[in-house]
Amino acid sequence: MYLQALFHIDSNRDALSSAQGALLLTYYVSALDAKVNTYWLSNAIYLAKSVNAHRYTSLHKVSAQQWSQLQRLWCCCILRDRILALGLRRPMQIGAEDGALPAFDHGIHQPHTGGSVMDFSPLDRGLTGPFPALYSLAALLGQVLRILSLDTARSSPRELTTTVDKVQACSKHLDEWFAESKARFHSAGSADKLVILQSNVIYIYYQ
Repeated sequence: MYLQALFHIDSNRDALSSAQGALLLTYYVSALDAKVNTYWLSNAIYLAKSVNAHRYTSLHKVSAQQWSQLQRLWCCCILRDRILALGLRRPMQIGAEDGALPAFDHGIHQPHTGGSVMDFSPLDRGLTGPFPALYSLAALLGQVLRILSLDTARSSPRELTTTVDKVQACSKHLDEWFAESKARFHSAGSADKLVILQSNVIYIYYQ
């Protein structure tokens, strides 16, 4: 309750910053409120939509930096939505009409430096491997989670047959994703513990 009050007390904070803050707070857990992360995700999605982050691909009158911020914000909203739905068995909050991840853009995980020249560490560069894998997995998870949310008790035999076909297709795509990701990480040969940890977490999502 105190955290919520602190978050909403600054009425002068812009919606973009508020959305980014709410997105970070989706990692907050509380023994008193098991669904507090879903609450913060709802806030993040609402605030992101208020600045048209879900329509960033059609925005042409914004700066390149703002466009990239909106892109990263909305893509991260989708990622958190898929991961929370998968890990906590909760409904997805971003529907198919807004939830399609665009083709991966390597600029998504590039930090903005305001034009300054920075030499990123090997770890920063190494983390560019796990993120594309998570990104592509999230795109598949959207399809899988929509299938899992179907009420089979109310589905007709024809719908169930179509669902079985979708399950088989998703299973095939997930196996292909695993093979490609495993080959990518193996060829990269990174021994950094953080990169290995993130890769293993992504594999847990897959399993």
